Amino acid sequence: MVKIVKKNTKTSDDKILSIILGILKDTTLASMSTVDDMQQPWINTFFFNFDDDLNFYLLTSPQTRHGENIKKNNRVAINIFDSHQKPSDKKKGVFVQGTCEQVVNPIDLVKGLVIYGERFGKIEGIKDVKDFAKLGWESRLYKVVPNYIKLFTEETGEEKYIDIFLK
Repeated sequence: MVKIVKKNTKTSDDKILSIILGILKDTTLASMSTVDDMQQPWINTFFFNFDDDLNFYLLTSPQTRHGENIKKNNRVAINIFDSHQKPSDKKKGVFVQGTCEQVVNPIDLVKGLVIYGERFGKIEGIKDVKDFAKLGWESRLYKVVPNYIKLFTEETGEEKYIDIFLK
């Protein structure tokens, strides 16, 4: 389970995690920012699922611009929000900083694909990275491990940005 080591609010860890989990469960699409070797930013969208430690799992091709960027610099930023929010709604969103890497360990790969498949449908026939190519897939499984989350929420009755540092 996720461990909060520092935050800038008196709001309880349980309440913070409840709000974050609500946003993540209600949203399947996110955007991720990477940086190339010329320090130029790039953003992409991706479908995701997450585990109990708030690690994110996504499928993408290593040959994409963001895939190439991740190979050279695995630091990423993610933005997750409901794009149907209206200005009059109680707004909320999750901003994440962390590291992203392609999952290559067979045990972690199967575990990550199960987690991803719980949301988007079971993925069969992949027990090793080489199996993606055997099935004709260009995509590979990636895992984002967050170290910092900024939660934006108006659920507490006021506009609030909560900085959360994770272990």
